Amino acid sequence: MPELNIKTLAGLSEFMAPAELRQFLAQVEQELAAAWAPLAQARGLGDSVVVKKTVHRLKSVVGSVGCDRLFALLDALEGRLRSQVSQLPSDAEWAEIESAWAAARQDLHQASRGQ
Repeated sequence: MPELNIKTLAGLSEFMAPAELRQFLAQVEQELAAAWAPLAQARGLGDSVVVKKTVHRLKSVVGSVGCDRLFALLDALEGRLRSQVSQLPSDAEWAEIESAWAAARQDLHQASRGQ
């Protein structure tokens, strides 16, 4: 599971039972799945306010389970969106975010099933 920080998962497992941790990871994966289409739509419409709010919320979610690469990409995007010249991601940047998003979801899916 290259997208998930093993140390973060180990920390979570110290205070969560295995079934509870798997359920938590499944909830995070579901939240990412549900958030993608609205986020992509807001980006397509050029709605930087919705993108910024969604990215901020999701950044804390993915950070809590150790999706470090996706967290870093969302953090950089949020920083740009908070600047005076709010800049939505380019197509290349969006493709990188989408790739990290999909990889994180896949790893979360596997981890939530104990694989």
